[in-house]
Amino acid sequence: TGVQTCALPILGAASIALATATLPAQAQEVKVGVVMSNTGTYAFVGTAVINAVRLAFDELNAKNYFGNLKVSLAVEDNRSNTQEALALITRMATRDNAITVIGPVATGEAMAAAPVANDLKMPIFTTATSPAVLKSGPWVFKVTETADQYMTVLCEHVAQKRKPKSCYMVGIRDNEGYILQGNVFRDTADTIFLTSEIGSDAAFQKNKIPFIRSFYQNNTGKQDQVEFYANSQEAERALGE
Repeated sequence: TGVQTCALPILGAASIALATATLPAQAQEVKVGVVMSNTGTYAFVGTAVINAVRLAFDELNAKNYFGNLKVSLAVEDNRSNTQEALALITRMATRDNAITVIGPVATGEAMAAAPVANDLKMPIFTTATSPAVLKSGPWVFKVTETADQYMTVLCEHVAQKRKPKSCYMVGIRDNEGYILQGNVFRDTADTIFLTSEIGSDAAFQKNKIPFIRSFYQNNTGKQDQVEFYANSQEAERALGE
């Protein structure tokens, strides 16, 4: 799968950490940590990445990729909770002696984890979409494309296929990755929707479904296009409304 294909270079990069790490003279086993959201808001990505990492790990082992070195995976669910991700990364670095961590999955989690990883000198490989996560220091790596790459293409597709005259944007405002997605879509739309209006952002409220219902009641017929930038669960519920 595409996710498994992505997992192979992640584990390959982790093997570089294995090769360059200062290991005990007679180390027979090293540990690669995986801190991902297997439950909660971001499980729609985290679970797929965990499965892909395990598949890729089995494939590399079958090819004797790690040679005589015994490598094990330590997979932990941070339950889509930023503080739990920080605690797990800290534990893996200070108690479990992991030599690298794959994760966390969400941009918000990764933005918080990056300074911690740098302080611990623990390389982490995150699937965050915002390039800002890399500014924390040299111990943070990003393995996914940035929002400007895929949101620009999406906006161009919308412009070519739907040719909307107006577009209203609704999205999550407490996650750097989703904010960036919305900003890139808006900036691209400003360039290629030559006669279009781009509506003001409307943020999801805590009680999201009544908000979405109210949004549609108040905006029916006013906008040609509605752009949601949110996680798949909330976007699916919004589309259901």
